Amino acid sequence: LSIKELLHAHAEQKLSAIMTREPVTVHPQATLERAALAAIQHGIKAVPVVDRQGQFLGVVGTDTILHTLHCEHVEDLLKMGGIQVLEQKHILEMLTDRVAHLIRIRFSWLFIGLVGGFLATLVVRSFEQTLAEQVALAFFMPAIVYMASAVGSQTQTLFIRAMAIKKIGVARYIGREIVVDGVLGILLAFAMYVFAYVSSQQFEIALIVSVAMLLTILVAGLVAVAIPVLLIRFKRDPAIGAGPLGTVIQDILSLVVYFAVASVLL
Repeated sequence: LSIKELLHAHAEQKLSAIMTREPVTVHPQATLERAALAAIQHGIKAVPVVDRQGQFLGVVGTDTILHTLHCEHVEDLLKMGGIQVLEQKHILEMLTDRVAHLIRIRFSWLFIGLVGGFLATLVVRSFEQTLAEQVALAFFMPAIVYMASAVGSQTQTLFIRAMAIKKIGVARYIGREIVVDGVLGILLAFAMYVFAYVSSQQFEIALIVSVAMLLTILVAGLVAVAIPVLLIRFKRDPAIGAGPLGTVIQDILSLVVYFAVASVLL
């Protein structure tokens, strides 16, 4: 029982009435991150450490839990920004670090993003004939690509945070995400249709852009969930997928969907 529970109880009350009979514990081999997540999941300020026989060995205190959560939060933010975490440092230390070190931790994911840009260029080039028939399609490419990245980032952030706090059913989450993305896609596709029709004065262009917007948002949501699931299955940190890797994949797929819709409807 906690000190707070003890002080709030009546003096004549039995300890057995307010104590927790099956406390949340961790083993000595567990990581600090596991202890911190256990504290969040069960709303406790400290986590007892016991051996396999259930003998009390010590406790992971509040200060340690808060420090661990802070370090994990900073590490996830850096990974989501495409910065390779080579060693745990305070964020202010990294800003004043050596130039060579800053280049080293940022270059790898940026290069992967550049390779993705090469692939996106090839995708656009492969639909050169479609663009030649309707040059107006090029005007709406930034909006399609941006919405894919935005929806993917939102979905991925919510999904990764949800998985970190509690175990969730992936199939059920995907089903709910499809419904959410579908409604968002319809609303945004309608707005895109109005804008495209007013700006281009072509029904065909407006239809292509709006349909592509809806399908792109649906695909982006599915990809945003699939990447962390695959990374976890291969025992990798899912926060990696929220950075340039996820963005590049979503950008390329959004272009493929956009031009595929254009090819079918033209």
